[in-house]
Amino acid sequence: MALFLDKIDSAPLADDDFSFSFNSWVSNTVDALNETILDIQNQFNGISNGLVVPQLTTAQITILALTAPDGVLWYDTTTNQLKAKVNGVVVVIA
Repeated sequence: MALFLDKIDSAPLADDDFSFSFNSWVSNTVDALNETILDIQNQFNGISNGLVVPQLTTAQITILALTAPDGVLWYDTTTNQLKAKVNGVVVVIA
């Protein structure tokens, strides 16, 4: 299932109400935000190099798992395993 994020269409500003510099800044900000949104969307959809999860040791994962919500992913650098928290328990994915 692909994830599609809404982009910012435009920033409707009346040219006579704001300076040219401000209008340019707002336009550039909209463009920059849309690029960032596209990067995030591509990460989730696997179009880039893939979604990178935090790389932590087993000890660090054990501590974080105490308060982490279900669905969190980690790469365990101690055991070289992909792990997730499912139903309150850390399980090995691969």
